[in-house]
Amino acid sequence: MMEVGQVVRHPRYGRGLVHAVRKAGYEIMVDFDCQLRLWLRADQVRSPGALPPQPENTALLESEEIIDRIMGRVYEGKSKKKIAPSVLPSRVAPLNGKPEFRDIRLAFEAFRLGIVPEHSIMEWTVGRRDELKRVLGWLDDPASGSLVVEGAYGSGKSHTMAVLKVQALDRGWAVCNVGIDPSDAPAGFPKRVYRHAITSLRVPIDGEVLGLEQILERLCGRSDEAIRDHSIWSVISDLWRNRPKLRPAILAYLRGRPIRRKLPGLPNLPDHTTSANVYCYLLSGLSVWLTEALGLQGMILLIDEAEMSRTYRYRYEWQRGVNFFNGLAWVADDDDVLENEVIERLDCFRGERSGLVYSGFLKVPYIYQIPCRFKVVFAFTPGYTRFFQHVHTDNLVRLDTPTREEVLRLFDRLLDAYKKVCAIGPVQPDLRQAAETLIATHGHSFRYLIKGFMELLDHRRFYPESHPDSLLMYAGGSF
Repeated sequence: MMEVGQVVRHPRYGRGLVHAVRKAGYEIMVDFDCQLRLWLRADQVRSPGALPPQPENTALLESEEIIDRIMGRVYEGKSKKKIAPSVLPSRVAPLNGKPEFRDIRLAFEAFRLGIVPEHSIMEWTVGRRDELKRVLGWLDDPASGSLVVEGAYGSGKSHTMAVLKVQALDRGWAVCNVGIDPSDAPAGFPKRVYRHAITSLRVPIDGEVLGLEQILERLCGRSDEAIRDHSIWSVISDLWRNRPKLRPAILAYLRGRPIRRKLPGLPNLPDHTTSANVYCYLLSGLSVWLTEALGLQGMILLIDEAEMSRTYRYRYEWQRGVNFFNGLAWVADDDDVLENEVIERLDCFRGERSGLVYSGFLKVPYIYQIPCRFKVVFAFTPGYTRFFQHVHTDNLVRLDTPTREEVLRLFDRLLDAYKKVCAIGPVQPDLRQAAETLIATHGHSFRYLIKGFMELLDHRRFYPESHPDSLLMYAGGSF
């Protein structure tokens, strides 16, 4: 019978930790490392030692199979059946299924959702030259710790964050990213934001990009002098070296998940709205350790959909979210106000000079040391930065409406790639006219445009003899 806290593995979702049990052990709730929490039958998972070795990530292979089925091909690894040419409509341009066009096919599926695939993020970045230059200049500036990327919905904030993630990894930065979600990662509950951030940790070292477990192996195999005075990371380092049987519990602890029993020397990590200082302290300490022990540039935290912090159930949750974001910005800017700050008890525990909220359960400082080599980026829609007193607008990158020339260049690149995969024949002027109509009506949003372009091309592929008016009507009705 499975027990709470037990490590299990699922053939599709990978490694996870049992969170709850019901129906006399017949069903279990599992927190998976891929950030899913699911109720499953107990016989659908096994202990890690009971499973044969499997690849760590099969998601790309599975998505390829699904995409091939959607786009008219039978996945040859699963079935020997072929689709007879007569089954497909004679007027539909055939799909080019050559392996060298696999990345383009995957990109098209992402474009149909209005997003850009992470594996080819730089290849499909068009325009935004000035904005990206400012963002990367900020990344290389050791004196700047916090940055705000501001733009309307669909303007490319998430794309800009993805580009920054790729560039930061290439330049030797550890990267965490989290999207604020009122139901799963609300800003007013710092532990839940931290949980997503630490799970997404990626660290570039020796030509590899490692996650939390692998990087702890590297860190604990080297000197921990940099975090000897850290009340949490120093204990974790000692336990990891001297108590190997506790390593699964240590990983669960760091990922903010429940453990069966308290780890020796470590405090419980609170899930209170007032615990922002605890998680800022953890992140700044980890950044110092990565920098000193592994020679990295530091650690950067990317917070997308930050305006969702405004969605809350009770007003105090919004106030605590503002406090958490301000605390992260102060830490990233290495503000000496946070060093040795006196904590007062007013309406709650607050810093005497900063006014930031401190946990009454664990009164650790917000910042471990100065400098801590920690950076944070917030992605907001316009109008939200005024709520955050220490999220400086000095480092503010606004994503303006893309120019007509930039968008047409994107359409031309998309059309060239589409011709390679789907033989749609000569492109008539009406197709480009429809694209220009979309630019005129929806030019404020890259997301709308890229979805519209894909639907225009798909419509031409399936209805090659369609009248231009119906083509425009089809595209216009998609928004």
